[in-house]
Amino acid sequence: MAGGIGITPFRAILKQLEAEGNRGGKPSELLYVDSQEAHLYKDELDELARNTSIDVHYLSTRNDMYSYIDEFIASHNNNAQYFVSGPKSMVESMTNYLKEKHISKRNIKKDAFRGVE
Repeated sequence: MAGGIGITPFRAILKQLEAEGNRGGKPSELLYVDSQEAHLYKDELDELARNTSIDVHYLSTRNDMYSYIDEFIASHNNNAQYFVSGPKSMVESMTNYLKEKHISKRNIKKDAFRGVE
């Protein structure tokens, strides 16, 4: 889950997966929320997604992300790993939401960006 500029570390991960030729790796989904709907690197992310096992979903609000998380949890077991990167308030909000959904904190990795929110 990426919020705003929190997409940056995920972009790096996708570029690494592409460089390693990860086409048949574990299926993964990237949820990218940007309330300004700018979705930085969109064209590049779409290309990287075509060359890896990652599906990218562009969202406009946290509520959209919550809905998608609910669908994901309903269709997967609680052993999935969740990576959250973005502004501190977004990371805290998503982390709390996942915990409310009984996702173990050991399955949640966080990367909060400090600064303007």
